[in-house]
Amino acid sequence: MSVLGAPSADGAGSRTARDAVGVLGAPALLAKRWWAPIAGLVVVGAVFFTMPQWMPALGFLSVDDGITVTIYTMLALGMVLVLGYCGQLMLATNALFGVGAYGLAILALHQGLNPWAGLVVSAIVVGLGAAAIGIMVFRLTGHLLGLVTLAIGYIAYIVFETSPLTGGGTGISAGPSLSIGSVVFLGGENSFFYLCTVAALVSLVVARNLVVSRTGRALRAVEASEAAASSSGVNATHYKVVAFVTGALMASVAGSLYANYVGVVGPASFTILVTVEVLLMAVVGGLRSIWGAPFGVLGVVMFQEALQAYGPDVVHINSAYFTTIGFGVVLILVLLLLPGGLASVGQWVGRIVESRRRPAPKAAAEAWAASAGSPGSADLVAVPAADPPVAPAAPPVPAAPPVPAAPPVSAAPPAPPVSGADPHVVFASPAMGARDPSPLLQAIEVTCRFEGLLALDGVSLELAPGEVVGLIGPNGAGKTTFFNCLSGHVRPSSGAVRVAGVDVVGMPPHRIARHGVSRTFQNIELFPDMTVLENVMVGAHLAAHAGALSAILRLPRHWRDERDLARRAGYALERVEMATFASRAAGTLPYGQQRRVEIARALAAEPHVLLLDEPAAGLSAREAEELVELVRALARESLGVILVEHNMRAVMNVADRVTVLASGRQLVTALPDEVRKDPLVIESYLGTSHVDARVRAAPAPRAPAGEVSYVPEGGA
Repeated sequence: MSVLGAPSADGAGSRTARDAVGVLGAPALLAKRWWAPIAGLVVVGAVFFTMPQWMPALGFLSVDDGITVTIYTMLALGMVLVLGYCGQLMLATNALFGVGAYGLAILALHQGLNPWAGLVVSAIVVGLGAAAIGIMVFRLTGHLLGLVTLAIGYIAYIVFETSPLTGGGTGISAGPSLSIGSVVFLGGENSFFYLCTVAALVSLVVARNLVVSRTGRALRAVEASEAAASSSGVNATHYKVVAFVTGALMASVAGSLYANYVGVVGPASFTILVTVEVLLMAVVGGLRSIWGAPFGVLGVVMFQEALQAYGPDVVHINSAYFTTIGFGVVLILVLLLLPGGLASVGQWVGRIVESRRRPAPKAAAEAWAASAGSPGSADLVAVPAADPPVAPAAPPVPAAPPVPAAPPVSAAPPAPPVSGADPHVVFASPAMGARDPSPLLQAIEVTCRFEGLLALDGVSLELAPGEVVGLIGPNGAGKTTFFNCLSGHVRPSSGAVRVAGVDVVGMPPHRIARHGVSRTFQNIELFPDMTVLENVMVGAHLAAHAGALSAILRLPRHWRDERDLARRAGYALERVEMATFASRAAGTLPYGQQRRVEIARALAAEPHVLLLDEPAAGLSAREAEELVELVRALARESLGVILVEHNMRAVMNVADRVTVLASGRQLVTALPDEVRKDPLVIESYLGTSHVDARVRAAPAPRAPAGEVSYVPEGGA
């Protein structure tokens, strides 16, 4: 294996990036990408549009059941978006569904609005309400969020049942039916069924386009690891609200159609049981599958009607109780036998087909844009006609002496750009260009307390452009806590953190990421169900600006951003020699390769400051040496790096300065060779009995570039 960021001896390393982001030589992969969503929509549409023909033939179903399927499909899609893709346990579906239904009825009766206008106004009100609720409740997570939203659903039901505006327990008339010209959509007729089917299919397209986009990757990243997503610049609360509002709009439209269908809107149709049924349908279809939701709804409705039709004849139990028992049995069986729902069956078949027609294992970094349903593959393989110039290496700026008695130490001499690094991307900000003597990052007397525990006690550190600072110390010294303070995951109790002169204390992680700070984690925080390419595209999240509306409507801005993000991700993967694994699920990779993907994700953000938290953990000696070369190359590009690492060979060989922490206190900040023989450092690692012997020992020489220094056994 070649050094990270450099080509192999045969040039394969440089070709990988070209294959990944240039000319795509995998027509089978491209073919799979563009026709898959169209085929899915055709299959769902064929099943839905033919329900008036095949449902009555079964003997226990009717067109009314088909209408129920289409309406509940919209509700289930909202549940899949919020719970399946975003991981938020929102249990207020019945409230959103009911407000959409009552909104249409009230606006038609009291305001005399056209039913279509009532449907739109109801959706707007529900959307605004969902946004307000989401901003408040998404501060909570897990069961607390579920309980709060369940309470909202129950309160809504009480209002529906008791308010004079809603007609109390008897309900109110839904008003005139929806119509287009002379066509009146009466509930129970085929015309109304087809209207509902079109609405369900439109909701399906909206959900699918949202998921397969920059917004969708952000949602999935938040579900997998909110900490890693926010460190990549993803505003978790914003995207949670986007998913919730999208699902709420679908629920509101479904409610308005339901009101038009039944004619009289009453509270019995909007109990908590509705939320439970929708949750069951989403689970049966597959919580993480847009395409599974319609079939989950269809399966549950057919099962329910079959139980009501034939159950009492088999088991002499009241049909209502029998149906409830049946639902419970189905849920248990699905969770035990098909935890991924019906969608897992389709995915299993797809994997078999894919394994038989898999193309050559060249990673196509821009294949993601094609998978989003691009209008043509020609747009995906375009690369810039001219390579932008690469800024020449600038002379180094002498580093400030760590202590008054120590002589100033010059940074590593400038070196030519690393061979194999693609000229299309400069990972350091172009505005930085030559090294600026002003610090990129300053931590001043940072103190952090967790109740009675003093995790950090007045730690200070400066980082200049092109400088590598090692941060070492025994386990529990406070290194990761210090990183969390720098990146915004923990707010310091006192002290200041400045990035390029801006005080970032109190900023959330996604805002600090906007200032050019990127990081990895001590425990790998990848998004395991996403591909390697998608993981790294999340890292480049801030480089694009297309929002949910652009994704849903597939506007040109969406396509431009997808291509740009894929290029950036491809270049970052090439830097860590992982481009050939771009299409693999990140969670299936070995530990060392997952570490590389995490570093690539951090590099894709093109940060000014890179925080590496034990990146060599789990790597072999050769891989650790390659990591050292990568860090050196990044420093030559004016990137500032803080390296937390227990591999002392790597730290001493690459760091310009080393800061040592012990029990939250800063023991020393000095040159690597001085740190080796510092008595306080030796004591913190080995105890007082080793101090005298270690001080008398000669320091190990620092290895030249490209080699790893030797630290005597038992050393710091």
